[in-house]
Amino acid sequence: MQYAIPQFVEIEDKVIGPLTVKQFAYLLGGGLFVAAMSAIVETGPLIAIAVLVGAIVVPLAFVKINGRPLPQTLAALLQFNLRPKKRLWAKDVATKTIAIQDLVHREEPQQEGPRVKSLDRSRISDLALQLDTAGTAAYAETEPDAIEF
Repeated sequence: MQYAIPQFVEIEDKVIGPLTVKQFAYLLGGGLFVAAMSAIVETGPLIAIAVLVGAIVVPLAFVKINGRPLPQTLAALLQFNLRPKKRLWAKDVATKTIAIQDLVHREEPQQEGPRVKSLDRSRISDLALQLDTAGTAAYAETEPDAIEF
């Protein structure tokens, strides 16, 4: 059975007319802010507030810089300005050391409970060879040499 592969996944869906959900939300938020201010402020200053809100909301909804929406570009600019520009290497920082012990069979006092097998180096190398060759190394060792005529 064949399935359709989604294409153009980075393009947002147009939900409300020619607007995406984000664009509609920006415009709706600006419109609601101006409507709320109309109940508080008189007509003269309200026009100035509406123009200012429109000058902020419309670019947020429609402007793209290098193919990225303006809010995403502003967030990247803010992160760039807030993060440090220099990275310093601290040489005196303590590092964790890992102790590697030799895997030699040692006599340990008998403890009650489940027994744990200890492995020596030859057994570990045999297991590694079997894992590396997907188990075919054991068969290669048991096969007879080539027959000479």
